[in-house]
Amino acid sequence: MINLELCAGALNCLLQHRLTGCRHAASRAAHLLEKLAQTPGVDREMRTLCEKVADQLETYPRERCQ
Repeated sequence: MINLELCAGALNCLLQHRLTGCRHAASRAAHLLEKLAQTPGVDREMRTLCEKVADQLETYPRERCQ
């Protein structure tokens, strides 16, 4: 079963990064998505999606927080 608090935290950080460009929010979102991908019970498609997004966030060009 997916941990809804972990999902909500990752989504919150991802949206904060998307809206502000904050690199710290991107890093937090990537960390939470990696944890979500490793959660027992997460299906393969969700795991792959979380890993891909986390990888993109980690390599996202550095921007200042606004």
